[in-house]
Order: sequence, then C-alpha cells, then structure tokens
Amino acid sequence: MNEESGSVASKEAYALSHDTYIEKIEEIKKYTIEEEYLKMMLDAAKARIEVWKVQEYSKRAEMKAGL
Repeated sequence: MNEESGSVASKEAYALSHDTYIEKIEEIKKYTIEEEYLKMMLDAAKARIEVWKVQEYSKRAEMKAGL
C-alpha cells in the first residue's frame, strides 16, 4: 500500500486489486478447503473407531455371557 500515493481509500483499492494480493487470497482459499476436508476425514475416522470399539465391546460381552 505504501507504493501508491493518495488517500487511504485509493491505497486500499490498489492493494486489494494487486495481483499478489489476489494470488495470496486464492492460496488461502485453497488451503482452507484442504484443511476443512482433512478435518472432515479425521472426524470420519474417529467415528469409525468408535463404531469398532462398540462392536468389539459387544463381542466381548457376548463371549462372557456364553452366547
């Protein structure tokens, strides 16, 4: 923003339209999408582990009961 002369508004408009700024915003968008995908996959894996734990507990309970 310091490269431009004029009012703060014109400096801000220049900065927001600058190619480097736009590229960085696109990178942030890309990595945010990737982060959210990975969070979703982690939550899904945790859910699968919980299901497995319940199934194993049920198997052990059945074995103890002699079913």
